[in-house]
Order: sequence, then structure tokens, then C-alpha cells
Amino acid sequence: MTDNRPTTAPEPDGVGTRRGTGIREPGQDVEPGQDVQSGQGVQPGPRLPWPRIRPTGRARPTERPTARGRLTARLRSAVRRRPAALAVPVGYLLASLLLYVHLWADLDRRYLVDSMRDQNQWEWFFAVTAHNVLNLDNPLFTVQQNFPSGVNLMANTVMLGLSVPLAPVTALFGPTVTWALVLTGGLAGTATAWYWLIRKYLTRDRAAAVLGGAFSAFAPPMISHANAHPNLVVLFAIPLIIDRLLRLCGTPPITAPPITASPMPASPMTASATGHGAESAEPESAEPENAEPESAEPATGPEKGPEKRAAQSSEPRLPPRPLRDGIVLGLLLAWQIFLGEESLLLAATGMLVFAVAHACMRRTFARAALGPLLRGVGIATVVCLPLVAYPLYWQFAGDQSYRSILHGPTGNPPLALFEFSARALAGDVQRAAALSMNPTEQNAFYGWPLASLLLGTVLLLWDRVAVRALTWTVVVAAVLSLGVSIPLAFTDTATPGPWWVLDKLPLFESVIESRYAMVCAPAIGMLLALAWTAVAESARAAAAGEGTERERRKRALVMRVAAGVALTAGLLPIVPRPLEAVDRPAVPQVVADGTWRSYVRPGQSLVPVPLPSPGEASALKWQIDADFGFPLPGGYFNGPAGPDRVGIYGAVPRPTNDLLRDVRYTGRIPQIGPDQQRAAREDLRFWRAGALVLASQPNDEALRITVQRLLGVEGRRVGDAWVWDVG
Repeated sequence: MTDNRPTTAPEPDGVGTRRGTGIREPGQDVEPGQDVQSGQGVQPGPRLPWPRIRPTGRARPTERPTARGRLTARLRSAVRRRPAALAVPVGYLLASLLLYVHLWADLDRRYLVDSMRDQNQWEWFFAVTAHNVLNLDNPLFTVQQNFPSGVNLMANTVMLGLSVPLAPVTALFGPTVTWALVLTGGLAGTATAWYWLIRKYLTRDRAAAVLGGAFSAFAPPMISHANAHPNLVVLFAIPLIIDRLLRLCGTPPITAPPITASPMPASPMTASATGHGAESAEPESAEPENAEPESAEPATGPEKGPEKRAAQSSEPRLPPRPLRDGIVLGLLLAWQIFLGEESLLLAATGMLVFAVAHACMRRTFARAALGPLLRGVGIATVVCLPLVAYPLYWQFAGDQSYRSILHGPTGNPPLALFEFSARALAGDVQRAAALSMNPTEQNAFYGWPLASLLLGTVLLLWDRVAVRALTWTVVVAAVLSLGVSIPLAFTDTATPGPWWVLDKLPLFESVIESRYAMVCAPAIGMLLALAWTAVAESARAAAAGEGTERERRKRALVMRVAAGVALTAGLLPIVPRPLEAVDRPAVPQVVADGTWRSYVRPGQSLVPVPLPSPGEASALKWQIDADFGFPLPGGYFNGPAGPDRVGIYGAVPRPTNDLLRDVRYTGRIPQIGPDQQRAAREDLRFWRAGALVLASQPNDEALRITVQRLLGVEGRRVGDAWVWDVG
């Protein structure tokens, strides 16, 4: 008799002939879609989160896998199936370690020489944050520097987003370890994040994405700041923010099939980056990259005839999820604010330029994306503001806050865009120094070979929307970096630059405008990724073209070799050399062995001679080694000066400090009279000094005589330093 019972899909927990036992009969093979009892083919049932048929005879649990189990399985699968994906971040980490090899050689003594005083400052930032967190003190303020006025830490670049979670590491291993970890891991993490973003939205070619990620993190201006400014090189949150913004725009990854039928172009990164460059400004009828074949059913249902063709001519778009993506975006923005506000401002400017350029070329996409984007950004604002409102209030209105930083004109000379940095293989230290503020602010220096390579790339790929939008981003950022006044080459005249429009605006007024050349780095990295993708596609097309197999392979090989030579010629001159490190000065014995406690009582300060400042900040290391047992007057930080609260570098000048600083750098002993002695007594009283300590340094004998004449008493030799007890 015919069995009229309805056939069903196999049970997930039973795959053999004994249904429900979870045991497969020996020797029996079961194909998907086949009833395991009758052997008749059936339509598969609903998609389950685990396979229907287990290919082994072992028993399978009947319960649904837990979230932890699924995550573990995915990680194991990634390790087993995708070793290349894991090799990419490992490769970036090795490159970062090679860059800092001289620092890691001896963390106790080595000091990045091109950081000038910034390594001392950053180690102090990490140390004081750990001290405040572990002692439950206010992490936004301290009196350990600039005693007794204090320092507004939120108004300085303390990177609370990393210094707070790494406080245990700092407490256990010291701030130099934290400094090295943040720099090394931050560069590798930033490169990995850009690689992930490029491969998700721009190209599936792994080599191209590796190239783009590497350049984005290791470009010449990033290497310059890698000496001293973690807040400007640890940028792994920026690609994550861009990803959420693209999600809010409905942008699917380039591997995703069409999600919904919509008159919206595929994305700013997919359709425009894969050869669809001949679209008009209103490309409703453009064929999407991921369009279904004619015989396939569109994602929206079984339309036929004209409806089916219309669905296929539309471009894929993710369903908008402004709530979820807005919440994640708000959290990422809050984190980035605690990692670096200036880098967020620079990135936001670059994203805005790209968005405007792309919207002008793909107006349909822009109109469709605007609503979900605004809703998501609004939700992100609601999430972000409560997390950052009080810290930002403290930054701009709390103790020792300031309005803006005075730094004067800091634009890049136009030639700096085409020269080589000091750390590049083809770089010249003197030439780079003449075109920059200092070794940590070589913010351009991309080199003329790379500029030539980019020009050729842009000309060849100009029909692609992504290339045009990225090119506009590079050009606008480079021009902004030239500053308010742009000097004309080979003349003594200058022309006004577009930066004057932004120069007096809130937030922008404190930006060092030459840093806008850093915005070019990820945009150039993406252009290089697109260029190599085009080469790979052309080589594959040549390999599949006419002629014998040997001729086709030869053509493909010639294409790849020629492109590789051009790429090497453009990039090899700017490859960075390992950063230099030297031995740092030793901490005076009076501090290292705790003898200072005999001179400095609670509530008093220890006064180094001269006081720590942006020009000499080695005394910050003394305080770290003393576990913040004493405060320091002066220091290296940003703080207010005058009734207008204008920001300056270091403490408000006082007569005695200025006098001692001049002796330190000139070696000349000034005339000391009653006025200077009276000013010294007033300054020591203001600093609540317990002792003055003069360590070994250039012109230390002139400093000793000057202090002796100011105080009218001889100092006492304690180990390798002179000490004056004034408490």
C-alpha cells in the first residue's frame, strides 16, 4: 500500500534509520533531502542553525548549541580553514615590532630619541592614570604636575580609553611597558582594522587589502607620530566607526548577495569600485555587481517578466537597522573620544569630504541613505552624550581648563608633500627638518615617486566613482594641510589657503593644520588597494584570453611583474627604518633610594633645577620611580594662561624658573641681586618647596652657583646630585 503519511525533513537529532536515536546505521549513507525511513527524496525543511546530517556515527546532542559553543566553533573553524586571515594581523604585528625593535631591546633604559620629551610625558600620563584609578582618585585631574595649581588631564591627551583599562599592566610592569605595548599593538591593530574594512567593502583581493591596510597605518606621517603620539597612530576604532556609518547607509559587504530590491546603488565602495565608473549621476538602471543571473529568483520574491527584470536591475541594499547600528556607533564614538579627540576630528573631516564627493556623483544613493543615516547618527548621539558629557564639561570648564592652544601657523610647505621623511629609506634628516616643525610633526613626506604612481593610478581608474571620491579626499586634505598661507614655490610670495575658513572655528582653532596630511594616508591606501585589484583582474582576464596557454600565462605574468615594479618604485623609498633609541638619563640617587623623604614632607613639593618643562621633562621619570610620593612644580602639559584662559604648553612662567632655564641652555651665570633673591623666595613659597635637587646635566656647575647665590646657602652633595633643604 502507498504510505499517505506526509513526509517530513529529517530530525536534527536523528540521522540514521532509527529515528530520534541520534545513531546512524553502519554502512548507510544519507543524502540531504532524503527521508531516512522511506528513502524517498523530500523537500528540505526550514533552515536550522546546525547541520541536518552529521557525517559520522557519533551521537549528537539534542539541545541547541549555546552562544559560547557557536563562537568557539567559529574560532576553531577560522584557525583551521583560514590561516591566511590570521597571518595578516600577525604580519602587521611583526612589522610593528621591527619598527620598535630598539625600544624593546631594553625597556628599562631605552628612549625613543625622536620623541624628544614626549616619551617622558606619555609614560607619566599612563602612570598617573594608573595611580589615580588604583587609588580611586579623580582620573580627570591631578596636582602631581604644576603643583599646586594642578593639571586638567581631560584637556590633555591621556588616552583614558586605553590608559584606564591598562592600569593594572602599568602598575605591575611600569609605564614604559604600557607605552611600548600601546605603540606596537596600536599600529598593528590599526593596520588590521583598515585591512578588514578594505576587504569588506572595497576589494576581496587579499593582497590588495593587505597593501591598503599596511599603508594606512605605516605611511610616513604615521611613522613620524609613532615616535611620540599614540593618540594619532592608535586609530583602530576609526575603521569600525566607518563600518557602522556604511551599515547605516545600507551598504552591504561586497560578497553579500542582493538583500532587497531597491532603486539604490549598491554602495559607495562596491558598485563604484568594481568597474561601474561610467554611470551617470542618476544610475537607477545600472547593473549591480552582485546581480542575479536571468534564471535566478530575485531576493524579494518570485516576480516574473518586467517585475523580475526591474528587481534585478536594482542594486542591493541592507535593510536599515538604525537602532542597533546607532547604539554601536555611539559606543564607538565615545571610546574614540577617550582615545583621541583630534584624530576623530581629522577623520570626521575626511569622511565628510568623501561623502560629499560621492553624493555628488551618486545622488540616488545619497538620497536613499540620508534618512537611515540621520536616524542612526541621532541614536548614536543619544548613546554617546551621557558617556562623555561630564568629561567634556570638565575638559572645557573644569579646573585648569583652557579655550584653545596657541601654536601659530603650522601649515606644511608644498614641497613637504613630495619629499621623504627623516626615517624613510630615501630620507635625509636635514632636508626633512627644514620642511617640518620637528621630527614628530613630519606630517606629509609621501615622496614624489608615490605621487607619480598615484597620478597614473587615478588617470587609469578615473571612471570609477570610488577612485574619484578618494582622490578628492586626498586633494582636499593635502590642501588644508598647507595652512592659512600657502607659499608659492621658487618665489617669496604666498597665497591665502582654504584653512583660513576653519582657522577660527571652535575645535579647529586648536588643530595643528599640517596634520591634515595624515587624512591622506588611508585614502591613498585604498587607492593602492584598488590599483592592485585592477592589476589582478586584468591579469586574470589576460590569462583567460586568446592564444595558447603559454602565451596567456606570459601576458598575465608580465602584467603582474610590471605593476609590481611600479608599486615597488613608488613605495620602497618611503619604507621606514626602525626608530632610533638611546639610553635615558639615570634617576638621581636621592630619588631612587628614597632619600628625598628626609627633605620633602607631606604637602610639600620637590623642585628640580631647572623645573620640568616642554623643553626638559626628565624629572617626570623621577616622580614615577618615587611612586608619586611628591608633587612637582612646572611640568610638560597643556594648561591655561592669563585671564582669557588661552592654552599654552607647560606651566605659567615664573621669574625663578625662567632664570634657571636660561642658565641651563646658555651656561652664563646672571647677576643675582636682592630683586632676584626676593623673587626666588616668593616662587619657592608658591611652589611649597621642600627641597631643590640639581641632577647631573649640561651646565650643571653654572646652575649650582646660580642657585647658591639665589638662596644664599651652600647645597649638599647627596650621591650624584646637589640638594638644598628649603622646607
